[in-house]
Amino acid sequence: MKILPIEHETLRKYLHTRNIPVEIAKTFCKEVWYISNGKRFFALGLQNHLGGWELRNLYFKTSTTPKSYSYLNQGYDHIIVLEGMFDLLSLAVIVPEEVENTDLLILNSLSFLPEIHEILSQYSTVTLYLDRDSSGIKATENVLKTMPSCKDGSHLFKGHKDLNEKLLNSIHDRKYCPLKTKSN
Repeated sequence: MKILPIEHETLRKYLHTRNIPVEIAKTFCKEVWYISNGKRFFALGLQNHLGGWELRNLYFKTSTTPKSYSYLNQGYDHIIVLEGMFDLLSLAVIVPEEVENTDLLILNSLSFLPEIHEILSQYSTVTLYLDRDSSGIKATENVLKTMPSCKDGSHLFKGHKDLNEKLLNSIHDRKYCPLKTKSN
């Protein structure tokens, strides 16, 4: 496995299709080259707290072992919980100050929710940005019932399945579209 800064043109184009500036992606992700079934592949990678990688490119999403959540402890008293890599990157575009001034936990799978309760209990404020599909709504409701310090932040992308869908559908809103130039 080879880990590099994000430079490959194909990955840059993929980020552009998701409305994520490369510089924001470079803050959290790497370009990961790996071999699977004897073939070389590359993808955007977000490392989890056990050293495994969540991998995404235009054609697939997968992960390496060990699979787990990604925890970015920056020493704040507020933590944001997101479902996946593109939720994190989208939030960093939509509300950059929130990402810069909080700790971050990216689940990489809702199945890791039971494992993070101890981490969340250490924070005075927990904001959930879980998807607005049936699984995400149910997970949000369960966490809110068991943890009084949690709040649901999904109102930020009301009417959309997740943060990236919100970002993609806000293309005409300069506030959410950093890829526009002054001539647009």
